[in-house]
Amino acid sequence: YGTNETFELTTPTGAALLAAMATGWGPMPDMVVEATGYGAGDRDFDGRPNLLQAVIGTKADLVGPGVGAGQPLVQLEANVDDATGETLAHALARCLEVGARDAWVTPTVMKKGRPAHVISA
Repeated sequence: YGTNETFELTTPTGAALLAAMATGWGPMPDMVVEATGYGAGDRDFDGRPNLLQAVIGTKADLVGPGVGAGQPLVQLEANVDDATGETLAHALARCLEVGARDAWVTPTVMKKGRPAHVISA
């Protein structure tokens, strides 16, 4: 998504796989991501990396409270050092705004005894 390049960005084999597997084309829909894959090509492009991202997911309107009970949850964590309380609070608020069921910050100590925080959502 999101390119206006005037040259081939995939191989004929890659295009055939997409044509056989995709159910539609257009902007990426709201979805619960189930798997993401990345690949890197050999060609050098000016001003952009030669990477591919493939995303598999379930449409957002097919998931939610009471829908698909028993669906697994994923917990994401990031170690952050040198962040103010305001920055950490903003990160928590954004996690919740974009759909995290919960989000929290845990103080920790990183290598060389540096104080830091773990952001979990």
